[in-house]
Parts: sequence; structure tokens; C-alpha cells
Amino acid sequence: MRRLNRRELRNALQDLLGVEPTGLEQLPDDDVTHGFDTIELSLSPAHYALYFASIVRTLDLALEGGFDGSPVLSGSPCDQSELPEACIDSLISAFLPRAWRRKLADTESDDLRELDEASVDLGASTQERVHTLLLAALTSPHFLYKVELDADPDDQQPHRPRGSELATRLSLALWSSTPDKELHELGVSGDLQDNDVLSGQIVRMLANPRATTLPASFMGQWLLTVDLDTAKPDTSLFPAFDDELRAAMRTESMLFLDTFRAEGLSLTQLLVADYSFLNQKLANYYGIPFSGVGFERVDGIVAYDRGGFLLQAGALTVSSTSTRTSPVRRGKLVLERLICAAPPPPPDDVADLPDILPEDTTMAEQLAQHREDPVCAGCPNLIDPIGLAFEHDNAIGQWREMENGQEIDTAGELPDGKKVEGPQDLATLIADDPRFIRCAARHFGAYAMGRIFDTDEAEDERWLDQLTTAVSSDGATLTSLVRHVVTSELFRSRRAH
Repeated sequence: MRRLNRRELRNALQDLLGVEPTGLEQLPDDDVTHGFDTIELSLSPAHYALYFASIVRTLDLALEGGFDGSPVLSGSPCDQSELPEACIDSLISAFLPRAWRRKLADTESDDLRELDEASVDLGASTQERVHTLLLAALTSPHFLYKVELDADPDDQQPHRPRGSELATRLSLALWSSTPDKELHELGVSGDLQDNDVLSGQIVRMLANPRATTLPASFMGQWLLTVDLDTAKPDTSLFPAFDDELRAAMRTESMLFLDTFRAEGLSLTQLLVADYSFLNQKLANYYGIPFSGVGFERVDGIVAYDRGGFLLQAGALTVSSTSTRTSPVRRGKLVLERLICAAPPPPPDDVADLPDILPEDTTMAEQLAQHREDPVCAGCPNLIDPIGLAFEHDNAIGQWREMENGQEIDTAGELPDGKKVEGPQDLATLIADDPRFIRCAARHFGAYAMGRIFDTDEAEDERWLDQLTTAVSSDGATLTSLVRHVVTSELFRSRRAH
């Protein structure tokens, strides 16, 4: 059982209340375990107090227009102020099950009615009674946590979760939010367990505007674009970098990644696509002709030494240090995130590269000297040839021909003997590597199920083998990846804890 992350809380509250939550930004950043914020989250008492205060303010905002003006109460019996008991009944019978993502037990309904009776005894108005019930619902662990209950807590045999729990799994994986009315009702009725119904919901949900959160959340964490918000390039060294450029980089990556949801493209196009989304500032930055207004799709960018995710300025910025490029970080991004072949950690006593290179040397020369260090004599040469392929782009993804007065050479040889002339050659090799789709499946499985797939666990590896085959034969699209993961028995099963 894990807490909903801040993104999920924000989306769920907005979907349920119809207003933008206020105060959630005061919560600390979510812990990221093994690359994703959907694994092993808890809530400390101090953070719960911050959340409670946020919900109080958000409910004040949601109810400030009165019953007629409140999005959460519009269309309910609460619109008719002369029927307060019908209003309370509708909250307990309709809103609470949506908020808690399941049917309420009779004892829970009774407890909520007792809470309301206590409000009446204190002379509360109908609006105050509503506020109290909503506050109780949205500060409960049943809302804050992804709750799954077992009929027999000692039974370790895999079994399917309840339909409402499956609906929650699905909505968190695809929407980072609570189930909508249709999905909630299919979960409560049990119809969602039917394969055809489940498949139909996947298609519907991916076409829904809520699904735009999937590229931003899953793909953003998988490919590290979420780190752009906290990247801190040294502007004394890179004066072109400012908040406007950061925002443009962020928008480019989000619009680009969303095409894989909206257009059914093969995931291999992540690496070799000959298009992106630019505005005037970013086009000027890349040196690409542009005559549009705002952000527009621009094709033919390979001719300008761009193309694919790896050559977007945002990706190049987050894989650099604040003062220089980092072939190590760029190489690790490719190895860990794209082909799941993480290099071994460096020795504890290996010397770090300088923050700023000496004026008479290049990064390639520095790395060559680094490999000559006796401490590094046995280090596998996995990262350097990959990371050095991107050296034409500086620490903020800006093209350069020279480094410290010397021409940059991005040609190299990978450990398996394959030659690469630069990042586009490298991207093509990765796109053709069968490990790429398998790695994407491993990452989405971890994100969607909130668990890590252990390379030493035979059951996990068999599931990934089967999943990779199915996704590859089904176009290797984001949609096929999502569909094959969430219709698998592993996604639809659990064990008691």
C-alpha cells in the first residue's frame, strides 16, 4: 500500500472537486525509488498536517460559490438548499465511493452519518455539514493511499484484486488520477474484469485528454525530462540559458512525447524521429528556419543535427553538469534507461573530472587520461564512446564545432565493435537493438505496477520476455505497450501481505 504521489493527489482532487487544489506545492517532493514516484511512498505526520491544511483551503475554494456555484455539488440534490438530508445522502452514496474508489461498507456509511449528526448537534449549516464530510473523505487513508484489501491476509497465492481495485490501478497508471464515473462503475460492478471490457477501457482512456499526463509522468521520469525543472546550468558560462528557454525545452519534450500516445507511433521513433515541436526562441537556438506562431510541429530537423529525443536540448541539459557536458551521465542515460544495461559503479577512490576543463584539453582527452589511471585500469569501457557521441552539444544542448580551440570528433567504437560517427548513428543502433523495447517494457511495468522487476527473478524475466514479444509484434507503440502490460495476469494479480 502506497500513498498517492503529489501529481496523483492534484489530479484526483481537481477531478473530484472541479477546482485546482491550493497548497499542495508546500508538500515536499515525492521520493523517487528506482526512477519512479509510484513506488513505496508514505506520509509523515508533518506532511499530513500540510496536506490537511491544503484540503481545508481547497474545499473553501470549491464551496465558496454556494451550492449552486460549486462544481462538486452541481447537479446533485445539494443544489436544492431546502433538501439538506438529500444532499448529505448523495455525498455518502455517490461522492464518497468515488473519492475512496470503491463501494462503502455499511459500517463506513454509518460512521459518516454519525459524523454528520455530530455536526447537526453543533448547529452546523448545511454547507458546513458538506464541508465536514468532504474534509473527512479527502483526508482519509482510503483516499490518500492506494488501498488493496485481501479477504484472507495469510493467503500467499496470487489472486485478482477486486474490480474497484483494478479500476484504481488502471486510472493511476494511465491518468495519474482517480477513476472517472464510467470506470468506477465498471470496477464496482465487476465488469472491468472482463477482457473485452478492460481492453475497451484502455482505448477510451488513452483517447481521453486526461491521458496527456502519461507522457509527462511515465515518459518524463523514464527519460529524465522531469529533471529539467531542477537543472541549474551556470549562466555565467552559458548565458543563453534562462527561464524562457527552460520552459521552451520543457514544452518541446512534452509535445514530442505526447505524439506517441496520440498518433500510435513506434517507440523506436523516440530515438530517430525527424520532427519536433518548436517555437521561435527554440528554433533560433537550434538554427532551424521557423515562421510559425507559438509551438508548431517542424519536420526535417535531422538536416540540422537534431532528431529524436536524445538530441533535444532538454535531454542534453539534464544529462550534463552545471558547468560542462558529462559523457558519463549521457552514456548512463542510454545504458540504464534505453537498453537496461547499467554499467558497474566506479571504484570508490576514482578521481572526479574537473568541473571546468583546462583550456588546453578536450573532454575526450580528459576521459582518455582518466582511463589510464591505475584505479580505472579494469573499468569496462562502456560509457565513454556513447557519451562522447554527443559532444557537439554543450551542457545546454547548444551546437558547437570546437572545444577549447580543437575540433570535436564524435566518431567512436562501441565495446561490441560497432562504429558510430555521431549521435544519429548511435540513436539508430539503439532503436534497432531488441533490448530497447524490452527495457521500455521493464520501465513501464515498474511505473504502472509500483514495483521493481528483479533480473534474478525467473518469473519476472519470463513475463518480460513474453511482453517484449507481444509488444514488438503489435507495432511496438506506446498503446500496445500499455495494453499488453495492463491486460497481463501480472498486472491483474496480487498477493496478500
